[in-house]
Amino acid sequence: MLLVLCYLGTILIWGSTWYLIKFQLGVVPVELSSAYRFILAAFILFGWCYWRGLNIKFSIKTHFTLLCMGFFMFSLNYIMFYCAASYVISGLNAVLFSCVIFWNILNARLFLRQQVHLFIFIGATIGVSGLIFIFLPELLKVNFDRQFLIGVGFGSLGAFSASLGNILSAKHSRDGIGITEGNAWGMLYGGIISFIIAMAQGKAIIFDFSLTYMSSLFYLVFFGSIVAFGCYLTLIKKIGADKGAYALILTPLVALIISQFFESFVWTFWSFLGMILLIFGNIIILWGKKRKVS
Repeated sequence: MLLVLCYLGTILIWGSTWYLIKFQLGVVPVELSSAYRFILAAFILFGWCYWRGLNIKFSIKTHFTLLCMGFFMFSLNYIMFYCAASYVISGLNAVLFSCVIFWNILNARLFLRQQVHLFIFIGATIGVSGLIFIFLPELLKVNFDRQFLIGVGFGSLGAFSASLGNILSAKHSRDGIGITEGNAWGMLYGGIISFIIAMAQGKAIIFDFSLTYMSSLFYLVFFGSIVAFGCYLTLIKKIGADKGAYALILTPLVALIISQFFESFVWTFWSFLGMILLIFGNIIILWGKKRKVS
């Protein structure tokens, strides 16, 4: 039951953040918005750890790996995907984001020595194919020019960075570090790094006190960061980085359903076909997992 709740929580919450993130764009530089989000989330998690009596004292070596996790998972990948959005259409960015699952399969094999299961690769391929069909009208408008290559480069680097963060989180779980404690330090480090990047670029420290910005920031801090990352990293701990990452492929589907109500998204034959492939890919991965266990 815990895994089901974590799976659904990851999909539903992160699926909704695709819509809410747009309220963070405009006034505040994306690096600062990312810094505000994760630093605030970190302080809440530290408060929770203190209240629950959880150990947040680690060795210098562990802090270094937590720093690396914060850089890859809570800083670089977000900045890269924001940058990619400036060069490529949202559909292509979503497809690039979904490739995290392939990077997880490869990196889990390289760094964690986990076996590569064929059913995971097949299910992931079908799922990503579903995303391509969903965003096919947008993808057909792509011009394969220098701007396209730059956007793909940013998006691919963001996906690879996110995967490295996933692998480091899985390593921390193996080493006995709690998800909440690890996330608290990782988010703090990631937020500070994003803040430093903004300062290095000479961007002014500003904040948007509008209701839309502050309410969306609150949602991203509490639900999009604390709850969703807790659910997602629990999945990685319990079922592995390869299988857990399939939840990331399903999040655009939730985003499209929300877009139907708030952004006038129109479902087509291709989007329905893509939805079926997404669900079918998920069934293959879950069926393969149960078959392996039995």
